[in-house]
Amino acid sequence: MSAYSSRWVVLSLLLSFGLALAGCGRTVVSASKEESARTEICNNLVDDDRDGLIDCSDADCKNASNCQGAEICDNQIDDDGDGLIDCADPQCFGQPLCRNKENCINSIDDDGDGDIDCADADCFGSDFCGGREDCGNGLDDDRDGLIDCSDPDCRGKPECRAVENCVNLRDDDGDGRVDCADDDCAGDPACQRKEDCANGRDDDGDGDIDCDDADCRAAPECKTAVENCTNLRDDDGDFLVDCQDPDCFKHPNCKTLGKEVCNNGVDDDEDTLVDCDDSDCKSLPLCQPGKEICDNGIDDDGDNAVDCADPDCASEPICKVLGCQPTVDFGLLADKGASVNRRLVTNATSDRHDTPCAVKGGGEVVAQFELQADADVKLSYEQISGDHSFSLFRAGIAEACNANPRGCFDPESEAKGEFSLKGLKKGRYFLIAEAFAAGLEGEVSITLSTGSTAQKEQCQNGIDDDGDGAIDCADLDCAGLTVCQTHNCQVDVNLGTLVIDGPSKHANLSTLLGANDDVAEKCGAGGGNDQVVRLALPKAAILTVEVVQSGWHVFGLHQDKGPGTICNADLGSCFDSNGSSGFRLSYGTLEKGVYYFVADALNSASGGTVNVRFSARSNRGPELCANGVDDDGDGLTDCKDPDCVGVIGCPGPVCTPDHRLGTLVPNAPGKRLTVDTRTNNNSQTVSCAQGGGRDVVVELSLSDVSGLAINCSQTGDHVIGLFVAGAPRDPCDKTQTNCADLKTGPLGCNFIFPNLQPGKYYLVAEAFKPGSEGTLDLNIQALPDHAQEICDNGIDDDGDGQIDCKDSNCSSNPICASQTCTPDQKLGTLPIGGSPTTVATTTKGAGDQQTTSCGGSGGEDAVIGFTLPGPADLTVDFAQFGEHVLALFEDRGQGFGCDAAPVSCQSSGGQATGQVSFGQLKAGAYFLVIDAKAGQEGSAVLQINTK
Repeated sequence: MSAYSSRWVVLSLLLSFGLALAGCGRTVVSASKEESARTEICNNLVDDDRDGLIDCSDADCKNASNCQGAEICDNQIDDDGDGLIDCADPQCFGQPLCRNKENCINSIDDDGDGDIDCADADCFGSDFCGGREDCGNGLDDDRDGLIDCSDPDCRGKPECRAVENCVNLRDDDGDGRVDCADDDCAGDPACQRKEDCANGRDDDGDGDIDCDDADCRAAPECKTAVENCTNLRDDDGDFLVDCQDPDCFKHPNCKTLGKEVCNNGVDDDEDTLVDCDDSDCKSLPLCQPGKEICDNGIDDDGDNAVDCADPDCASEPICKVLGCQPTVDFGLLADKGASVNRRLVTNATSDRHDTPCAVKGGGEVVAQFELQADADVKLSYEQISGDHSFSLFRAGIAEACNANPRGCFDPESEAKGEFSLKGLKKGRYFLIAEAFAAGLEGEVSITLSTGSTAQKEQCQNGIDDDGDGAIDCADLDCAGLTVCQTHNCQVDVNLGTLVIDGPSKHANLSTLLGANDDVAEKCGAGGGNDQVVRLALPKAAILTVEVVQSGWHVFGLHQDKGPGTICNADLGSCFDSNGSSGFRLSYGTLEKGVYYFVADALNSASGGTVNVRFSARSNRGPELCANGVDDDGDGLTDCKDPDCVGVIGCPGPVCTPDHRLGTLVPNAPGKRLTVDTRTNNNSQTVSCAQGGGRDVVVELSLSDVSGLAINCSQTGDHVIGLFVAGAPRDPCDKTQTNCADLKTGPLGCNFIFPNLQPGKYYLVAEAFKPGSEGTLDLNIQALPDHAQEICDNGIDDDGDGQIDCKDSNCSSNPICASQTCTPDQKLGTLPIGGSPTTVATTTKGAGDQQTTSCGGSGGEDAVIGFTLPGPADLTVDFAQFGEHVLALFEDRGQGFGCDAAPVSCQSSGGQATGQVSFGQLKAGAYFLVIDAKAGQEGSAVLQINTK
């Protein structure tokens, strides 16, 4: 066969492989212009006499043989006796005469006015829709889904006018006045009583008891000199209750996040107002003008806040050193152009503060910095040694370092990296670098920077131009630009932080006048106006939302994704209320953070009013280990929480050795130590123990390929397991290499663990079973041993001339198995001079795994494997969609990729059909790689010839 004819054969195969035939056409014959006769023909589906009735539906056909028993659609008679007359009869559906009237029982909007069946005004009063609503019979008379006073038809009806109940603490008649405050209750006996200020009862029925009732302000029994900060009463008669009273500012109960604490420099309730700028604090003496002397122990300005507890003293040096004592200072940072580096060493430090991203017990260092103005701050880190997490806190007045958390970052053992602290307010901060767990202490280099002064942020290019870690609209530099307004969440109501297990917060919303269509909720029809409520949870909690609405809305809940993101950036949840006037939503356990609750009118015609009330409640407390939520509010989620250690799906605890021997060198004297399993925990699992016994962990390192010699004497009954140390956060017993039972071995406690590679190990001595704990006197020594090939270090460890995966000793190593080429198709042995071999393949969706010398980068590829039984020349006729190169490689076997040994690379030139050649090939196994130009992936048919 000639190359020319061969290519046509291949092209034919490709066309059948990749194309489908087009459908056949149809000829349309136009109707005659001559009008048809005026007499109705009764079986042609045409309105011949143009009276709006077709065939048997026309009275002209009443006597036709094929029309006996048929419904006539315009004679007001039930012709076929099925109880349905004219256009109400399904036989008449679609008749021209009936097309523009609403059929009240077919679930179709027949007249196209947007209302269906009984919801259409055309059907009010019909036999099928029950007529008008009777407002007092408990039935949905007009079948619109609303019963009695819930139906708008009944508004204003006498039977639907509410009456005020004077003792139930509710506004029953909706006039804004409750119980005895309502004029309707003026003559009610319950409203004639006076409050007895010391009997523990609500005598006058106004909802306030004893000294909480305004009637008792002047009563002697309600005048006390000291405010009790936990009884919800104004004990000292200064009209300030519990934590609102300055007497309680230092009380632990008054540090609850969600209530504004008026002297700590923090926006506790997240309403954007801090301390005395917050309306919650305006009436307090603390927030009245005055001059406090900050070191004399006297309340000089009479605001009930003394010395450093008074906000007037916040900037005084004497007050800055109280509470938190940082040991590293980054100094004052400008909002642009600052870059300060410090080294923090956590070795030989203790865990003094709980931080959200670390397990308790790791050593820590507290640093401080101050921002001259609001800024985005980039934190760059290099972990020189150890494994750390980083937590940020806003500095308060005379408070602990971790009193006001602002977030944390866990590098998860990464040696280098960076992250952005976005949108920080002007002021002082504490940064705590803490070892992730005990034993992971070390040294970390940290650079805090606020971006370039020379380079400004370009707010639409997807690049961090000024280098402060915040990109485009997420950068504070872009926050006020018009182009970024659509990237930010436009909040209509800010409720601030909910108090967990505290009072609810409510908002009144309207999607009518003044509202815009800012948020497109996924379960809405689109086009409806919306309102957005911002709220924050100070810790994980169950969120409940009570909704009362007019109109028809859908409701979404979304977690804030940071500056420069829209309200529903996280997609979140969406609930279609189906127009229900009142209901309650429960969102289960949510993690701490900022959330947006969106009320979105179903469409442009469904707006109304929405009253929402939010409550946050504590959950059951224990950490659930697979739900992605910090259930117990300790800052640790799922398997990172120590509560989940040992739970299925979670690894064991971070390895914390009891003893560290350091590095053992072959033939050096052994190291001696005594361990005692009686006083330790049961935290490791050794395979040759029965389980449940207490254990001791000894950390050691080997400098060279070695045997590890163990000699010991014991009390009790123990086994010894050897484990290879893994990542810094792995448990000690993750990777066991050997196990010795000291009672069953022929040499007792005198043996060698052989053929160990250099590196760190954990030697675990575990009691054979509970109750067999005791002591072991150990002598541990490294001995020379024949080197073994390490399969991924680039060294010929065993001296046989073969390195890593080229060494047969590594053939079964998982590292090498993953590197071995696995072709997409295997053709087997190709006969030399025999019939051509045809194969069809595609690069679309195949992935970019191979590198070819004449192909570009990024294109996907496919691999075909075959074997030549002897020397041969190879020609490949091809037909293709897209554009590819064809590259030939030798198969180097175990541990080598498909593209490890290139032979030749041929371009197709972008031609639909063609031929490439590979000459003077030796016998052996080969890979043919079809590599697409990036974006030009497609199907190909190859015909391979050998001679």
